Amino acid sequence: MESETDSDGDGGSKAKLRGIGHIEFSLKGIPHGILHFVEQIQLGGHIFFHDVTASEGAHRLYVKKVMTRVRKGTDYATSSWSIQWVFCVRTWAKIIDSVVTLTAGRQRKEVESLTVFVNRTKRLSPTDDFRVGVGQQTFSPLRSGGDRLLCNDVRLSYNELGHLVSSFTGWDLDYVKDVVQVQLYCSAERCGPGKERRTYWATEEKYNYNGGSRRDMVEVVWLHQGVRKTSCAQITGFITMYGDVDRASEGVIIRWMNNSSLSAQPDNRDRPICEYPLGFNHCLWEWSKTDTDRPCFTVRGFRNRVRRAHLWSHVKELDREESIRSEIRAYYDIVPYDSIVCHSNIHKDPSTGHMLQTLQII
Repeated sequence: MESETDSDGDGGSKAKLRGIGHIEFSLKGIPHGILHFVEQIQLGGHIFFHDVTASEGAHRLYVKKVMTRVRKGTDYATSSWSIQWVFCVRTWAKIIDSVVTLTAGRQRKEVESLTVFVNRTKRLSPTDDFRVGVGQQTFSPLRSGGDRLLCNDVRLSYNELGHLVSSFTGWDLDYVKDVVQVQLYCSAERCGPGKERRTYWATEEKYNYNGGSRRDMVEVVWLHQGVRKTSCAQITGFITMYGDVDRASEGVIIRWMNNSSLSAQPDNRDRPICEYPLGFNHCLWEWSKTDTDRPCFTVRGFRNRVRRAHLWSHVKELDREESIRSEIRAYYDIVPYDSIVCHSNIHKDPSTGHMLQTLQII
């Protein structure tokens, strides 16, 4: 029986997977894969760590298994394995730098400027208990909503969104609340010159897989006192805003993260690097917080509104109260599409409760 893998195409003349021999030198696949594979096999020493496809397919689940099954040896053994792991990573980096990959296949047409396509079929609607007050496909006028939350996918109040839109566009707040038409979406495709095409999602129930839930994390660039900074955020939704004939805008609603208080030191891009040995390819973030509780969470009858509008319905009832408390000081913002650098691989670290980001070394 002839062996076969999809990476080296050694299945003979009747290969089923039809590997073309390029995956070993993929500028994206190898750096990310080797970091996880070597860490699992060397540091773990457990049979489940060889199930590398599962760890990539369900990172949030398997990172917990890694934390609970890590081999607990002597300081000498731990140091030896860590040094070997670092050498392996750097060796692969050298190999990839020296390999020229010729990738066959259809090439996408290059675009000359940043282009965004919101998925019109994934437009969000107000909660059932308030849909009569505004409309089926719009959240305007924002003033009528007050401190009510918009919907389960975008858990901001109408007042909060009005202030964010005013700050983002520079339009007068009263004009935003009374005139501007606001539409929200849970999916958008972004493509631009020199950048990959990617579809981003921010929903608890409208995604086609994973029980309907997918909420992407992204790297965002911003300016602080004239200095370019990089941070991470979770996408909350996609927004279009229409005012008068000459007034229209669009952007991404995000929930910001800050450098984790448990991070040892920042790197040259001001990212919060983890302690050794994870510092070679992992950052640690935590949710940004407002100075005070959000007013929409403290109004009288808030819990009754949550129940009537089926908010946080994606969370199990036993965990719902904790999930609500975790958002009472959530810090939201609207940013332009061109401030998003790329998708980021971030999941909650079960040992600290903070957000662990896996970096790509190339």
